[in-house]
Formats: sequence, structure tokens, C-alpha cells
Amino acid sequence: MWYSVPIYQRSSEAVNGEVVVEESIYLVEAESATEAEAAARTVAAKLPIEYVAGEGNAVSWEVEGFGEPWRLFDKPGNGIEVFSRLMLRRDLEALKRPFSQAGEGQ
Repeated sequence: MWYSVPIYQRSSEAVNGEVVVEESIYLVEAESATEAEAAARTVAAKLPIEYVAGEGNAVSWEVEGFGEPWRLFDKPGNGIEVFSRLMLRRDLEALKRPFSQAGEGQ
């Protein structure tokens, strides 16, 4: 079976005084949600990275946590849903706002 698992990473660089967190969705093959989470931890072990940004400052990302594994009901392929969640409209509006506008209108 295939699962999608959100992995959250935190940046060492703040934006407008706010902590920046990235949500990345990874596909893993596993027999259960517990195995999927273990597989996601293996993926995450390779993720923490460091680099020098365009402004010359060092940036690092650290894994902060995992979301709930979500089982795909179909084999991965074109047009297959890999992640779904329910949310309140205000949360949707926050997700739709471009990152370049982070912190505006709050």
C-alpha cells in the first residue's frame, strides 16, 4: 500500500519575526500507518540541510515533526489524490496567501 506522510521542517531564518515551517508531502510504501510513519522517519533523516542564501546568510532546516499518514486508495499515478484534509475557511485563506505576503493582514 502507498501512504502520503507530511514532514514538517523548521527554518533557522525567521520572516517578519515569525518562525518559518515547511510542510512537504512524501509518498512511502508500507503495510500499515505505523510502518508508513517509520518509513517517513527514514526519509526525514536525510532532510536536514544547510546552505548559504543569496544574501550570504547561512540557512538550515531541521525536521520538526510528522503529520498523520494518509493511505492512498489507488496506486500512485496521473490524477491520483495523494493528500486530503478538512479545514476551516480561515485556514484555507491562510494557505492560499502567497508566502511573500507572510504576516500581512493578520
